[in-house]
Amino acid sequence: IWDRLDDRVRQRVADWLGGFVGAVVNDSNWRLFQVITEEFLASVGAPHRRAEIDAGLARLEDWYRGDGWYTDGDGRKFDYYNAWALHLYPVLWARIAGPRADPGQVAEHRARLRRFLHDHQHFFGADGAPVHQGRSLTYRFATTAPLWAGALADATPLPPGRTRRLASGALKHFAERGVPDARGLLTLGWYGPFLPVTQRYSGPASPYWASKAFLGLLLPADHPVWTAPEEPGPVETGDARIALPAPGWLLHSTAADGIVRLVNHG
Repeated sequence: IWDRLDDRVRQRVADWLGGFVGAVVNDSNWRLFQVITEEFLASVGAPHRRAEIDAGLARLEDWYRGDGWYTDGDGRKFDYYNAWALHLYPVLWARIAGPRADPGQVAEHRARLRRFLHDHQHFFGADGAPVHQGRSLTYRFATTAPLWAGALADATPLPPGRTRRLASGALKHFAERGVPDARGLLTLGWYGPFLPVTQRYSGPASPYWASKAFLGLLLPADHPVWTAPEEPGPVETGDARIALPAPGWLLHSTAADGIVRLVNHG
């Protein structure tokens, strides 16, 4: 997109995104918004602060709890933000930064994502539905974002056909239940409008975090995730009981009904 914009538009975009430079950001996954935005500004020669990029990435280290799990800020804040923010943005940052990124740091992010996906693949029912638990569930199929991030960064333990099965299954689950709505819009809810699933920070544009589900389109048409036959998801092949010590969760799935259950002991 950037390459197709004229200079005046580029300047306006850079000026608007430049509002992040010097800003005090909420001490959560929002720190990575600043990292991504300022790294983009660096990539196009616009004003930015390398110290703020480095500080945001360093803060991420404070939140790592092992086995691929981050807490979203200090304390015990475990939910899908681990999937659609805390693992995703470091992958996108590395793609934007290129040679400016520290290779050791990039390798560590990739290793953690690979470990996380080992568990994350179990969070989808046989009907494609993500486990209904935690905040910001109106982002819906954004839960597939780390699947694509793993493929983009060559940091996934999943066979290509399973990656596509889980990602396409989640999209299909919502598409078959009225998402988007008759106007072609994503509403604040799970299927249709349902405000109890929102938080005080949720706004009309919030559901469009779901667009992260389309990151796979960055992969070329001949990539194995597009060409390999789809493979069943874990819930379809056998029963499972999986303990997740970092968040204090227990996942239990049964192949007979394709249902995944999460028990929160955290």
